Amino acid sequence: MSAARPGRWRGIPAIVIPFEKLPLLNRTENPSRHGSRFVTARAGVPHPSSPGGYVGVTEVFHHLHCLNVLRQHVWKDAYAPAGAHGKAEKDERPPLPATLRREARAHADHYVDTLRQAFICTADVTPYLIYAGGDGSDWPPKNSREDFKGLYKYRKFKPLLKYVWDNGIMVRPQ
Repeated sequence: MSAARPGRWRGIPAIVIPFEKLPLLNRTENPSRHGSRFVTARAGVPHPSSPGGYVGVTEVFHHLHCLNVLRQHVWKDAYAPAGAHGKAEKDERPPLPATLRREARAHADHYVDTLRQAFICTADVTPYLIYAGGDGSDWPPKNSREDFKGLYKYRKFKPLLKYVWDNGIMVRPQ
């Protein structure tokens, strides 16, 4: 099950948070301050029984977006520039420019910081063991290595994805 669907805007549907639930997110709205109003959905969107509310995106999809852009940038040489396969070909390169101008660098920093926060907030405390190396008298033992094949407790991602697709609304950035 893919997170992104083809269309005019590729992305994950937003979810509607009922108006009365905003305090549970520790957020407030200041209508008198420009840029501090949240996007809202009217009653009946996305379902006839929906009471309406604030529009939000589930944070895990933001994390995956950040990770994907950083991955693309690491592998930027593997993407074809516009016109590489013909004049009509679109630029396949990642959104961060190769030169990492100031804006792109700030955006990359945002991605790294967002992932740092996610790792700290949802820290995986599964221990991984260390295989012994040769000489056990040194610490750490020479030629020791990590065992990254630990037993992990995964969250069930497919039900979350299904819920968002079944109950979300598509939002096109302005």
